[in-house]
Amino acid sequence: MAAAKVSEEIEAWCPTCKTTKWQIVVALVDGKPAKLECIGCHRQHGPRRPRAERREAPAPSRAAPPPAVDLDALLAGREGSARPYSPRTTYAPNDVIRHPSFGVGLVVAAPAPQRIEVQFRTAHKMLAHGQDEPARPQLSRPPRRPEVEAPDADDEPRPFTRRRT
Repeated sequence: MAAAKVSEEIEAWCPTCKTTKWQIVVALVDGKPAKLECIGCHRQHGPRRPRAERREAPAPSRAAPPPAVDLDALLAGREGSARPYSPRTTYAPNDVIRHPSFGVGLVVAAPAPQRIEVQFRTAHKMLAHGQDEPARPQLSRPPRRPEVEAPDADDEPRPFTRRRT
């Protein structure tokens, strides 16, 4: 942003209005706007560049790209011995599995205790494995209540009275 003066109007991004609008400079630090007030919504905020300017550089990817694997060479002659995939079965790296949706794949890594990375011909997937059946809680009947004597038939019920407040 160019050098500005307090109470001068400049065009900047308003995070509340989510558009570029005219803003009034409220505070300066080293000759640059430090706080702006939107003319449209009258909210104060720090200076922001328009989104088009902020997205010049692509954001770094958090996930590392999957390792390059020559799947055909590693699966040569092993497709017949592929084990059917089940989340309850435990797999190790270099195991060949047959998934019902993705087809034959090779277990590349096991990054977590119950996760495996599998390279299929069409995609690289993270799947669950080694998940045993959850333990069912052992339910038991609660203890019996003590027997309560039933009221005698000779006892007359108390008449209903309405309380007035």
